[in-house]
Amino acid sequence: MSATPVRRRPQVPGVARAATILAEIARNDGQAISSLAANVGLAKSTTSDVTGTLVEQQLLTRDAAGQFHLGSRLDRLASSWVGQTAVLRRFIRACERQPGLRGHTVLLLVPQGSTLLCLDVRLGTRPLPQTPRPGMRFELAESAPGRALLAAIDPHALSRLLERAAAFEGLTPDFLAGAAAAADALRSGPGEAAMATEPRSVAAAKELHASTWVLTSAHVPPATPTDELLVIEDGLRALLSDLSGESS
Repeated sequence: MSATPVRRRPQVPGVARAATILAEIARNDGQAISSLAANVGLAKSTTSDVTGTLVEQQLLTRDAAGQFHLGSRLDRLASSWVGQTAVLRRFIRACERQPGLRGHTVLLLVPQGSTLLCLDVRLGTRPLPQTPRPGMRFELAESAPGRALLAAIDPHALSRLLERAAAFEGLTPDFLAGAAAAADALRSGPGEAAMATEPRSVAAAKELHASTWVLTSAHVPPATPTDELLVIEDGLRALLSDLSGESS
């Protein structure tokens, strides 16, 4: 897998408007409909429609004075991120404890809807076609980290993960069915540090605790010998155990 950003899907206008409104309320809490519409550059009627839906979905609340605030559902959605911050803090140091990963560029990723978000990168010494960076996203079914997740995640957990993002990302029933079929073909035992290998990437996925997954991926030069790939795989498994607190 080359370290390139995923292809951008056509933007869904309603999702883009909702995201803009949520970002504006996060920046300036307590706005009424008129000021909010002006600040996001939308018609008041459009803003009213979008905010109404966001309130119904508990992503926004509206108080008695008609002012908007971020909703309780955002707290729940963010809770998994809060749980992952400790892993993020430990990542670089944990990489250094794995001799099998020495010199390799290693990524820390988490699932986010139908993509995987890179949270951090431990840069190695070996040259790569492109330097990966935090914030890059990788396709779920078309990357080594994505296939590692599909190989490990429970079918119901995968369904919940994608259904939460379906409305915002415009995921089609065919996409959801395709992801489920890919997972069925790849799935290993529950909770395992499932592996996936591509010509330029080796990846592993592990469930840290209920519904919270973390992935690691090592970028490798083309034509890396098989015995070296096995050492890298062992290093990624050990890294995940370290991050989950299982190592001594």
